[in-house]
Amino acid sequence: MKRSSALLALSLTLVMVAVFAPSPAGAIPYPSDFCADVPAPCIVSATRNSVAVTSANPDWGFQVVPFSSGGSNTVTISVIAKTFTPYVLGSGSLSDVWIFTVDMGTTVPRVSDIAASGVTVQRIDDGDGTYKVTITATPVVVSGGCDQSVWPWTCPMTATEEWDGYLNANVTDYGAWDDVSQRVAMHGMDHVSNISAGSIPAEIVNDPATGYQQLLFRLANPHFRMDGTTVFLGNLHERIPNAFLKEAYGIDDPATLTGSGLVASVSGGAGGGTIAVTQEPSGDAMLVDVTGMTFSARTLRIKRGTITPAKPTGVVADRTGATKGTLSFVAPAPRGSKIVGFSARCVRGSAWATARYSASPIVVSRLQAGTSYSCKVRANSKAGAGAWSAPVTMPA
Repeated sequence: MKRSSALLALSLTLVMVAVFAPSPAGAIPYPSDFCADVPAPCIVSATRNSVAVTSANPDWGFQVVPFSSGGSNTVTISVIAKTFTPYVLGSGSLSDVWIFTVDMGTTVPRVSDIAASGVTVQRIDDGDGTYKVTITATPVVVSGGCDQSVWPWTCPMTATEEWDGYLNANVTDYGAWDDVSQRVAMHGMDHVSNISAGSIPAEIVNDPATGYQQLLFRLANPHFRMDGTTVFLGNLHERIPNAFLKEAYGIDDPATLTGSGLVASVSGGAGGGTIAVTQEPSGDAMLVDVTGMTFSARTLRIKRGTITPAKPTGVVADRTGATKGTLSFVAPAPRGSKIVGFSARCVRGSAWATARYSASPIVVSRLQAGTSYSCKVRANSKAGAGAWSAPVTMPA
């Protein structure tokens, strides 16, 4: 399940194909690639700030470019300005909300890499071997000029290129990934950023600390924007679908995962920014958001964290007989691994008794008559046992 060097080279190639390089004004033919004019892949429909944009729009359009590399089929979609340098939408575009639907043809929209902010991606299976994608996004400022020939990539302290208003998406089937089960599990993985250089799709490498896989992103950007004084702040949003969490991270119940279940960290230099790991409201994926990251070369790692259950709470001990007692408690919620039962342990000096049961209360037998005990409870999951509860006294 390790990533091969050839696949690493592919990930870097995918970034470089989508290089942030402006073209001379008027170099792209108009009308742009709407399905009314060209076959798939093409733009089905689009709006800008809720106003429809068609191929006849004098100001805005799209460029849709399919390409194949190393076994992967990818579609690149760029929003373009017809009256300016095409890929520079202008500072006034930074609050615009674009919604556009792309007919992907037969290319499976498994993984997306989008230069934008405020992004949502909706994948549509037409049921006939063709697919569509609807993307909601807002343009961002991208500052570039990095050399990606050798890692660690090098960037000038001050950007030598800048796109003040840029919106671009790469949507790929990631067919080059030779681990079929992992490739299938990637469906729904989204990477969103304003960072000009990155290893996208992510590298998947072994984590010796956990024995499972981890996601690794190489990132680079000039420290300052082109004005030489404004510090560039990088933002990154990663959507990791539940199927991938099961396959690569060994998380058997990802819909119950909490923020502690994934550990994200940034290395390389100072100023790692703020990192947040949250569950998607639908429960279908985990979201990793890094904001305010400064540069130049950085590495983001997303590892498996704590997925065993938390402590049971509200434990109450009740002596029901000379040699018996019960422990009632409030079961903790799972944190990524299904709870399969509970254990109890009562101790007094060298005397002890244990019991297991599927739910509260647990009956503890073989207690010594006339003796009180210190008792505690823990939950057991497929990933292992959780922490013991605070101890309570079982009366004599």
